[in-house]
Amino acid sequence: YTTISSGNSLSISFRSSLGVNYQLQSSTTLTAENWQPVSVPITGTGGLVTLVQNVGEPMLFFRVIAL
Repeated sequence: YTTISSGNSLSISFRSSLGVNYQLQSSTTLTAENWQPVSVPITGTGGLVTLVQNVGEPMLFFRVIAL
């Protein structure tokens, strides 16, 4: 994973597997059991995928999961 923050924007890049669906999720704590989806599922290309998310208050943690 690679993350880059610029102003109110966060870019998360990761290597994907072809045809696998991924989703960006957020939570207010790292130990949360109910992470919330913040994007629709994205289908992997077999290469690098970059997701861009606006950030602000409250502070959130983000993760990408394979569905």
